[in-house]
Amino acid sequence: MGLFKSRPPFQRRVANSSLLSQSDDILLDDLLLLISCFENNHSEFITKAPSYYIEQYFQLTFYREFANSYIIRNKVLLTCHLMLHEFQLGIDFADHFLNQKFLILMNRQSPSLVKTNHQKQEWLSANIQLSYFQYLQKLAVNIQVFHACKVQQYPLFQEGQKFIDIQTKLLWLFKISNLKQVNSGLGQMETFKSALQMVPEDMLLKEIVLVYWSDIIVFYNFLSKEILQLLDYYRHLATHISLQFYELYLQLFQIRNSISDLYKHRKHFDRDNVIKQPKWFDVNKPVHQQIEEFMLKQKLNMGNHTDRALQRPQMSSRGSKSQIAFDAKMDSTKFSRKENTVKTHRAGRQGESDGDDEDFEELKLILQNSNMQSKLAKKKQQQKQMDSLVSFQKQSREEGTDLPKGD
Repeated sequence: MGLFKSRPPFQRRVANSSLLSQSDDILLDDLLLLISCFENNHSEFITKAPSYYIEQYFQLTFYREFANSYIIRNKVLLTCHLMLHEFQLGIDFADHFLNQKFLILMNRQSPSLVKTNHQKQEWLSANIQLSYFQYLQKLAVNIQVFHACKVQQYPLFQEGQKFIDIQTKLLWLFKISNLKQVNSGLGQMETFKSALQMVPEDMLLKEIVLVYWSDIIVFYNFLSKEILQLLDYYRHLATHISLQFYELYLQLFQIRNSISDLYKHRKHFDRDNVIKQPKWFDVNKPVHQQIEEFMLKQKLNMGNHTDRALQRPQMSSRGSKSQIAFDAKMDSTKFSRKENTVKTHRAGRQGESDGDDEDFEELKLILQNSNMQSKLAKKKQQQKQMDSLVSFQKQSREEGTDLPKGD
């Protein structure tokens, strides 16, 4: 009792509320009290900064009397989840939440035999609460993305940014579709379903599953809306961008199918029919077939382009041998004559490769052989002329004919 009296007024108020009681429910008034304190709007608790009250709340929840209780741990995690859902508060709360370790959940062993209530709670602590805490950490990291999806907008983090291009849109959509909140979240829902079959009377766990489900639907609805809009002009996108869009298009079908399966079995976590049927992403068969055919052509075109690039002789990108030989005389900027090499510019199409050293060595040999052959032919011609002159002189002497004089 002395410890309770020594706590600050805010902590005493929270400790005495449904937020940290052993009951199955959390009263709305107690949640609103917490939100108003964290936003510095409460008439009684306004003497400190909001961050002070957030830290006081976490400090309180880690006291052994609360941290050792399975029910209270569920309440704390659910309360944190609801705080992250608040727009401005959620961003500030996320920073504090990411600094919390929840060591009580670490290294918990799942019991091999699950029969008693204690064993069930140990199993739930190891298999549900720990993964739920890790999920909330990932949600806190991506809190701005989550809030943007809630209002059906893209996250814009640069000041004054009003426009987002198609490539950036696709990057965000990939990020959202790959978030743990979507992929792993769907897998975690299966674990929740099994847990509720084990403890159908656990009302707090049902509330957690409902909030968890709402997160998945937020991301799913945003992805659906954006992909449907992109269907109007995917044909006008560059090839690589259209193929990225197609990958997202297929991923969305997989996400939709997983959500649909969970919705069909919602009776395990939504016996009061709180969950409304999502608006299913769907494309009529003719349009889907057109997309499939168009993307197949895009893949073939990209493959053919790659094949041609690989098969194109590298010499062709640098012009003919005669052109190279001509350029060799005109350019003297790359190779030294002292090393008995030929200097060349390597004529070629703009934007294509200049080739590699191996091709250049081959080119040098061609030019050197060509020069040698030219010199040899010239020498043979000179020798032939000399032989002809000697023969003529010999004939003239024998006939007594004077040789013609030069100019």
